[in-house]
Amino acid sequence: MIGEATFPQRMQRNGNMEDLSYMALVGMRKEHQFPVHYSNKCELIILTVCIWFGITEEELLRKKRDREIVEPRQICMFLLYKYSGLPLKKIAKRMGGYDHTTVIHSYQKIRDLMDVDVRIRQTVQALEIKIQ
Repeated sequence: MIGEATFPQRMQRNGNMEDLSYMALVGMRKEHQFPVHYSNKCELIILTVCIWFGITEEELLRKKRDREIVEPRQICMFLLYKYSGLPLKKIAKRMGGYDHTTVIHSYQKIRDLMDVDVRIRQTVQALEIKIQ
């Protein structure tokens, strides 16, 4: 994936962030298609977030505080909390051994950001479409 633009980067380059939700419905180039069926919802969410942001699972789960990793990690925790049905402690453990309060903080932060940040809202909406 090195040197390959992620879907949000391609959208920004084209200056069409408003069309992000529509583009998520339409899909991406064939080599970047998301899994159609996945038996484990938790793994599907993690894989989908990694593909979307162009990062590896190892990077997502590493306890690194760089913005380009923190935002995908928080979005991933938000989606896991909302859709996986797992308890907070299991989500925290699966996401790299964090405390359950980190999952709560991530959920609240992304939920609040979705009210004021169009980019975050459209990204989460697009990811929700992909994992449904």
